[in-house]
Amino acid sequence: MGRVDTSNGWAMLYKCTIEQLYFMLKHFSWQGICGILFFVAPSLQAEVFQVFQRDGQFSASEIEARVGDTIQFTNQDPHKHNVFSLSSANMFDLGELGQGEQRELVLKREGMIEVTCGIHGRAKLMIMVKQKLDHNSSNEIIQ
Repeated sequence: MGRVDTSNGWAMLYKCTIEQLYFMLKHFSWQGICGILFFVAPSLQAEVFQVFQRDGQFSASEIEARVGDTIQFTNQDPHKHNVFSLSSANMFDLGELGQGEQRELVLKREGMIEVTCGIHGRAKLMIMVKQKLDHNSSNEIIQ
């Protein structure tokens, strides 16, 4: 889960719609609003998924993620690996990773991504990327 800067409560209000902000200011104290944002804001942050390459395989075969999430690939084998995808949802080539090296991929579009190692053809990872959480529908305020 992502980190939230709680030193400035106003910085976290950007995730709210105008209607939600108005409702909170009208019906809750400032301390109540900060309390709500402290517990809700982290769940709206992008996630980081860690995938390791060892024994010529990815540590996961499938991942469900959202647009904006990050996948961290780390090579735990003594030999090189390569991470790439030709999927139209997110075409990329992270290049060769030596032992202990790490590269990150930020997911930019929804869709299915097939990730492969160019050196070890049996290494496959499927990433299902969904849209970001809809803050308006999931946090809808009923009056």
